[in-house]
Amino acid sequence: MILVADNDAVFLEQAQKVPNRSRQVFLASDTTRAFELAEGLSFSVALVDLNLPAEDGFELIRKLRHSVPEISIIAVSSSFHQFTVEDARKLGA
Repeated sequence: MILVADNDAVFLEQAQKVPNRSRQVFLASDTTRAFELAEGLSFSVALVDLNLPAEDGFELIRKLRHSVPEISIIAVSSSFHQFTVEDARKLGA
């Protein structure tokens, strides 16, 4: 199963359409909902937007690493800054 956490409605809509017969895609538009899903289901991958509202994607990565250490995390962002990439990598994305 794949968890996609992003606050862009268009991106979430497109992520839902990705053809994948063997995996289900679950969507969350904020950190709270994404973490609720991650605690209740077994995801192999989480795609995390670093610019989530309220608690950002960095906080979600921290929570996932603590509670679901086996999950693979891919961090995404619409803005590219080297420190952002390095910070996400340090957290385990």
